[in-house]
Amino acid sequence: MIFYADRNLQQKRARFVLEEISSWRQKSWLDKAVQHAKGMPVELRAQGLMITIAKLYAKNETHTKTMADILSRWLVEYAPVCSWNNRIQAQTTTKRLFSLLQHANRREYIQAQREALALAEMIKILADAIYSQEEYQDIFPSQKELSNSQKDTELMGAFVLNRVSAWQQDDIIEKGTAKSKSLPVEIKSEGILIAFANLMRSQNKGERELAGIIASWLLKNSPLKLTAPTSEKKENLLQAFLKNCIEINDMATYQAIQDQAMKVAIYIKVYATALYDKSDQEDLPVSDEEEAINEH
Repeated sequence: MIFYADRNLQQKRARFVLEEISSWRQKSWLDKAVQHAKGMPVELRAQGLMITIAKLYAKNETHTKTMADILSRWLVEYAPVCSWNNRIQAQTTTKRLFSLLQHANRREYIQAQREALALAEMIKILADAIYSQEEYQDIFPSQKELSNSQKDTELMGAFVLNRVSAWQQDDIIEKGTAKSKSLPVEIKSEGILIAFANLMRSQNKGERELAGIIASWLLKNSPLKLTAPTSEKKENLLQAFLKNCIEINDMATYQAIQDQAMKVAIYIKVYATALYDKSDQEDLPVSDEEEAINEH
């Protein structure tokens, strides 16, 4: 379960990373950067913070220097450990970070290492999600003509059933059904931001279809006033929803998004299991909300 303080920090990291990586699309080294980001958390765990930063610069490549700069700027200027930076002034961000780490006590160094790892995980997840090689196209029309008063739980169920029952490709049916069983638990434990980004990162269409159903409901049909994608922004449906999750400051709205996404995920699980799962294996534990949907 993600608590409010943790979620605030998670969103702060996400906003920072989104701002830093948003210009990568025009760079010739985009693919290298996304690929390197996938392995950076492992590098930090294996080598430690100082060695990892040093090696990123020593490689003398634009994308590795960019990665080092992002980590350094976060730790020196924005992270919860940034109060230590008053000790060292008038240097570049990276030099200040090295100086701070050299003079840090054990508690400060461990805190900086943990925060660097958390940011590296966020870079890995968001870069992979936003710059996925497979573009998502939503083929289902919006139902905006329906009034907000009609957009209750019954309509949500009908919307999800319409989407799930339209699955035709075997890989979507197999992977989508399998993933739907764990998705409500993942949203509850990881938060909608990370759970959704991980769906976007997936290489199989079934899991990306689950992301599409959630994004389509929340952006096109939910009474929540979220920012929909536009042609000017060159965003697809999934990217637009992810940015909403990152950029919303009001925690009540964020919680409402999470609650709606959870309900959609539960409906997907119930309908996908009923339509496509022919196994006799025991399912994951059933929540009270799932029981209510099943009874309905």
